[in-house]
Amino acid sequence: MLDSTLLFFVFFVREHSVLIEEKFLHINLLVIRKGIQASAAFASYFNERGS
Repeated sequence: MLDSTLLFFVFFVREHSVLIEEKFLHINLLVIRKGIQASAAFASYFNERGS
């Protein structure tokens, strides 16, 4: 009885931490994507002004 309860608890915690990690990864990917878009916009802006 104790083993199955412990196993369930470990499984539940692992599933929960995976969800949290996925959310953080998703946020990081959005930030990185926006940063890339911003740097590309700045690069094209400066290229237009420079030429």
